[in-house]
Amino acid sequence: MIETIAVRTSSVSVTFYGRRGDGSSVVIDIEDHAHLNLASANGRAFLSFLGLDPGDGHDGEATLPEVRRAVIRARASFERRAPKFTRAWSDTQSVGACRVVVAGTDEAYFERRLGDFERFVDAVVGMGAASIYWG
Repeated sequence: MIETIAVRTSSVSVTFYGRRGDGSSVVIDIEDHAHLNLASANGRAFLSFLGLDPGDGHDGEATLPEVRRAVIRARASFERRAPKFTRAWSDTQSVGACRVVVAGTDEAYFERRLGDFERFVDAVVGMGAASIYWG
């Protein structure tokens, strides 16, 4: 059986789920420490940091072995790769337009999210997931 990780995002966030071999979803309660939800731009940046294609239409997939290799590769090359995905904080105000605040991401953010992602993958696999998707 090939295990996969699939990707689907909304315009505001990326929430990760598992899927069992019978097609039923493995949903982690929002209060659970293994629940994983990222802001859309952060989710795309994190997936790219891992080397997983977030997809053109916010859809994509990878096998669980590919996901585990991506985590190992991200940890091994963290100091070299993480700075390429960081984003500075900004606050833009213009007369007659809405204020736009963009939360920045630093290397510590990617380190935390890497641990969060590993915890999520382990949790859904432990609950019988044969694949992982987000949406």
